[in-house]
Amino acid sequence: MLHDMKGRWEEFTKISKKALSKCYIFIRPHLINAKKIVSSTLKKSRELSQHRNAKSFSLPLLKSPHFPFAAVFLFFCLTCYSGWSLYNRIGTIKVLKEKVIAVETKLPLLAAIPQREKNLQTSLSKSDPLYLEHYLASMRLARLEAYSLETAKGKLSTPQATRLQFLMSPENTLHFLPGKSIKHAHKQVVEMKQDHPVEVDERDIQKILAHIEGGLIGPYAPAQHRPPMTIKKLTLKRKKDHDQNYPSYLLNLELWSWKTSQ
Repeated sequence: MLHDMKGRWEEFTKISKKALSKCYIFIRPHLINAKKIVSSTLKKSRELSQHRNAKSFSLPLLKSPHFPFAAVFLFFCLTCYSGWSLYNRIGTIKVLKEKVIAVETKLPLLAAIPQREKNLQTSLSKSDPLYLEHYLASMRLARLEAYSLETAKGKLSTPQATRLQFLMSPENTLHFLPGKSIKHAHKQVVEMKQDHPVEVDERDIQKILAHIEGGLIGPYAPAQHRPPMTIKKLTLKRKKDHDQNYPSYLLNLELWSWKTSQ
């Protein structure tokens, strides 16, 4: 396709050059004739001024003292028109060339669309429709802090016991609810919103992002059969009034997840 566009551009350039050449060939005789007329008129005007008693010239216009200036002005106008016409044609060719270059730049992206569609369809056919429930909802969050509290379970204060109970409860687990969906042929992309914010530590953040984005983040990698997903919105706020030995963050996520249409 790129080769075809280049061929069309070369053909257009040749046609444009021929058109400009024909335009110049058409205008050139008129310019030469105008120059000859002006030269002849100036010569006759000088002869008339030298021979005042000679028979008056037959053309009344030639008797006017302003005729040489009018002839020069006419010649100047013809020259300006020719230059303006050529300039416009060159500008049109330049604009067309820029458009062709812009199309050539987009061609690799357009050519990659079928392959991306094929890869997406392959990923969907192998994906786990309950991936979020299996690998994110089952995660135990803030494990380091919870483990430190569990090891001192008999010596915990009331706030610490309440904190441990919260970290171990379903209240601090990831749950996503489906939102709006957009259908594309035999597949659809679904908006997935987190049910409520959860508290996580730095390791949790790395692990969650690895599962969602599908890449290696720190020591964590995504699980198998991951559906195509991307993050739509991520809100992360650090809790300032928390134990500095175990930094905690409030996490809220919104995702786009691809699924096969039912």
